[in-house]
Amino acid sequence: MGALYIVNLSSLAFYIYYKIQQYRTSSSIEKKWISSKSSIAFGVFVGFIGVNQLVLHLSIIGVMVGIIFSIIGFAGSFLAYREYRFYLPFVNEEKDITV
Repeated sequence: MGALYIVNLSSLAFYIYYKIQQYRTSSSIEKKWISSKSSIAFGVFVGFIGVNQLVLHLSIIGVMVGIIFSIIGFAGSFLAYREYRFYLPFVNEEKDITV
């Protein structure tokens, strides 16, 4: 149970960190890339809230809410990871041009 709290708090911290980093970046393609990283962290956060709900509340409603949150969170992370992989070559190319 303590590990779930640690994963939740660390993913929330990564989400905040990436949002601040996104705000400080001037390049538009890099902003999209960092936004996808923050979306991965937020999806993990929501997914593990669902897992936490499944573990703590063993009622019908608690299980349903936990399953819905887990599916939405991990699906969001998966889609954000695909977006991250899409923008990665463009960011690397942009960094090579500026160096």
